[in-house]
Amino acid sequence: MKEGILAANFNSIQSQIDQACHASGRASDEIRLIAVSKYVEAPVIEALYHLGQKDFGENRIQIASPKINALQTLPLCWHFIGHLQTNKVRQVIESFHVIHSIDRESLILELIRQLARKAEHEPCKPFPVFLQVNISGEASKSGVEPGQAEKLGQMLIQSPLLDWAGLMTLAPEVEDPGEVRPVFRNLRLLRDQLESRLGVRLPRLSMGMSQDFQVALMEGATDIRIGSALYRGLI
Repeated sequence: MKEGILAANFNSIQSQIDQACHASGRASDEIRLIAVSKYVEAPVIEALYHLGQKDFGENRIQIASPKINALQTLPLCWHFIGHLQTNKVRQVIESFHVIHSIDRESLILELIRQLARKAEHEPCKPFPVFLQVNISGEASKSGVEPGQAEKLGQMLIQSPLLDWAGLMTLAPEVEDPGEVRPVFRNLRLLRDQLESRLGVRLPRLSMGMSQDFQVALMEGATDIRIGSALYRGLI
């Protein structure tokens, strides 16, 4: 593995985060960089950890589990960022610390059921989750329609087993990141509306990936999911 290339990529992304935050009057220490590690194996994740990276994102439990097990001695935070099937919920809550892709009533009910079952055997803190919203309206994207977000949000609020952290969205893949700025802006505006209507605080917005994270940061992103930009020249 070429540690020098990985370090250069990591430092470049950190610099771009600083620039975007400076341009939008934000503090860069409020940003959580999630390294999407589905592309790489455990040694690369460990190398990133030694560079200072603690948060990692995976979208398939079958692929993630061997890596999580291999690195269990490291104080890492694992984020589930893919579409979550209800029959995988039990496995996910055993291995991951945050779920970014809550998008339907049946999933919330199963998550609550499995967390209640787990709480019978061990002390459990409320599990952090993001409500995934399909802001762009693309049929290929998962996520609840914006008009249904309040209904699911009420379910999240009502369970003491869940900690509703905020909203997540996936923007369309376009050549010009400026084209998807309205998607990020509309997620932020929806967050503001939900906070007002439901009387809750939703501090985090999970939006922005390798090709558009700077634009997302300028629209209020707190959690950015970076994969290919981290591993450029390595895979």
